Amino acid sequence: MEKNKNISKSKIARIISDVISPPLVYALMGFFLSWSELSFWDGLIWGIIYGFFVSLVPVIAVFYLYKNGKVQDMHISRTEQRRLPYLLSIFGAVFVIIFLVLFEGPKFLLLLAICNFLGLSILFTVNFFWLISSHMASICMASFLLTILFGYRVGLYSIPLVLMVFWARTYLHRHSTLQLIAGMIVGIMSVIIFIGFGGTTTILTL
Repeated sequence: MEKNKNISKSKIARIISDVISPPLVYALMGFFLSWSELSFWDGLIWGIIYGFFVSLVPVIAVFYLYKNGKVQDMHISRTEQRRLPYLLSIFGAVFVIIFLVLFEGPKFLLLLAICNFLGLSILFTVNFFWLISSHMASICMASFLLTILFGYRVGLYSIPLVLMVFWARTYLHRHSTLQLIAGMIVGIMSVIIFIGFGGTTTILTL
């Protein structure tokens, strides 16, 4: 009975890790923020553009590496194997930022793309000498950005997701507690850094 219970917990933890993963978190945030400003079809187009370059391209790269035995799992536990996906996401965020500015895309999506760029750049840099939880970075960045844009009540709804990810990554032994906390800090700091330079006010008043 205890063994079956542990297997069940492992499955739940894996499902949480797969569903609340950085690519899906970024993609869903892209659609949500686009639809918060635009009509369904316009928001759908911008959400697809954002999701393709920031989320889908890196996932395709990781899947290719996994199928060819270059990485051991889709979540990539080794630091040196994370560099290419991080770079692809960073370049994808830069492309989306340029595209949004040139074609006057939704401002909230521009905020997200810039915070993505900052957070991913920090993760990529630290990744050269230490492993940080990108799962915690993505969900905490999303939670904090939602709080900034829509108020603390909206942000509170995302707290259970943060706790679920923390538990899942701990239970699966993917990260130490310190690495998970560091991921939380990176996610929150990616938003704070931008706000500190007046970026949010500048974009929202364009």
